[in-house]
Amino acid sequence: MIGSAPVAGDRTGGRRAWVAAACAVGAAAGLGSAWGILAGDLRLGGGVAAVAGAALVAGRALSDGDVRARLFVSLADRLVDGAMLGAVAWWAREREPAAAA
Repeated sequence: MIGSAPVAGDRTGGRRAWVAAACAVGAAAGLGSAWGILAGDLRLGGGVAAVAGAALVAGRALSDGDVRARLFVSLADRLVDGAMLGAVAWWAREREPAAAA
């Protein structure tokens, strides 16, 4: 309840901060990966995509049992998926139009 004293043993606040940080790193890395793919540097895009994946996996592991934290990780994961898959489709569209369809 708003304004009530904190419950003893409630440690979701600290955990949520770590989940939020992992999701922020994952989202930033996912956008960086999309940028690398669109710029034509596939090695950079792939490496940064691995960082994004590791950060989101860490965020999911830290969100153990916290519904709000899991929702935040899920939303960050969808952002990363959309950015990277969109970039891959755009990149493939120029080289193989049938593959991007």
